[in-house]
Amino acid sequence: MAQRILLHICCGPCSIYPVKRLQDQGLEVIGLYYNPNIHPAQEYIRRREGAKEVAAKIGFKLICKDEEYDPGAYLRSVAFREDNRCHGHGWFRQGALLAGRFSCWLAGRY
Repeated sequence: MAQRILLHICCGPCSIYPVKRLQDQGLEVIGLYYNPNIHPAQEYIRRREGAKEVAAKIGFKLICKDEEYDPGAYLRSVAFREDNRCHGHGWFRQGALLAGRFSCWLAGRY
């Protein structure tokens, strides 16, 4: 059984190269589409659909966390923190926590 890796996916085109490289190294890639920082909703959907299309063509499992899409919560978490919106607050921390939960789940159940 191939070793698995969980990879955050922001959109389809950006995932092509890293997924192929990881697959070439013998890893089973599991993509995680979690992007509460994408606004407006139409852009979020466009990127999600692109990620699904790439996942189907390249051949990797993609988990979409649409039920956790809440751009309002993201915007509230970064308001007045423009200089540090990615790493100190907001989606980076939320994404890291979600990835940690999924990694534990995948290790035992996938």
